[in-house]
Amino acid sequence: MLEYSAIPGYFTSYGDATVKSHWGDEGQHLGFVDGCEGWKDIQQLLQDDKSLKLLVLARHGQGHHNATEKKYGTEEWDRYWALQTGINDVELVDAKLTDLGKQQVRTVGKEILLPMVQQIGFPEKFYSSPMRRCLETFMESWTQVLTNEESAPATIPVYVKEQCRETLGRHYCDKRVPHHQILEQYGHKTTLGPTQINWVYETDMPDQDTMWDANHRETDEEIDSRIGAALQELLNGEERYVSLTCHSGVIHSALRVLKHPEILQLQTGGVVFVLCRR
Repeated sequence: MLEYSAIPGYFTSYGDATVKSHWGDEGQHLGFVDGCEGWKDIQQLLQDDKSLKLLVLARHGQGHHNATEKKYGTEEWDRYWALQTGINDVELVDAKLTDLGKQQVRTVGKEILLPMVQQIGFPEKFYSSPMRRCLETFMESWTQVLTNEESAPATIPVYVKEQCRETLGRHYCDKRVPHHQILEQYGHKTTLGPTQINWVYETDMPDQDTMWDANHRETDEEIDSRIGAALQELLNGEERYVSLTCHSGVIHSALRVLKHPEILQLQTGGVVFVLCRR
């Protein structure tokens, strides 16, 4: 059982304990409440209260599956297209980012992540889902930070966590390609501006996807159990400031298990900041 819960009173996404939900389509949830002076106050809060942690949840940019759903509509997507491995020459299995998706997360890097880093420094630990759209999102978004921030570190390890994947089952976009294919495409290392990114894959990650089931779509209860366990591991370390690049289903689940208000219509490339306490 997850031992952490979100606390209200700092970000507009959870301005006070009465908030039940917040719209995320225009980024209004990313503001600071009246009385909070911004990132410097958050930094001071983390320094003063050692029980607090800051979790940065970043959704991947538009993938080819998102573009397909937008083109045909959610009803047709769920009925037919989500159950296909591709459309014409577009691969839907472990879908990659579209050109628009890459641009979305570059903008997020410049307009959201860079100002955060300029105020409170880089996250102490980075995690990512192993899905290709998340690895690409990390590279595209954080390149904008690393190339524009003088304090960029020489190396950053990014811990790739199988348990941080999107809702499992039926939809081929959520089926992971074989691990050897990920290694062929992204390797163990990549260079973003002045920084070498070391992809730290789990040593027991199977080559083939053993989590995805063609006949069963994960329920909210099932994903909450999985994400709750993953967050417990992510938050159990000494790090107080943690970044996770992941999926809308993971973010919605994380907010549920952290007892944080729902973020409605979180767009591709969207980010949610969560202050939480054990």
